[in-house]
Amino acid sequence: DFRDAVAVAHVLRALLDELGIVGWPKTSGGRGVHVYVRIEPRWGFIDVRHAAIAIGRELDEAIGRTWS
Repeated sequence: DFRDAVAVAHVLRALLDELGIVGWPKTSGGRGVHVYVRIEPRWGFIDVRHAAIAIGRELDEAIGRTWS
């Protein structure tokens, strides 16, 4: 539920802070919450995709440490 999304958002914010990245939340019309981050235009699609996957994996591990 939305309380879970809020809890995950706190963990994600801490992770982004650790990486020196600022994120901005955006609701998506009832399908969830997205987090936008600014990136330099020099990064290609594959680089951005790999970064997003790495952050997602780290978030998953951080949530496991936080909620266990």
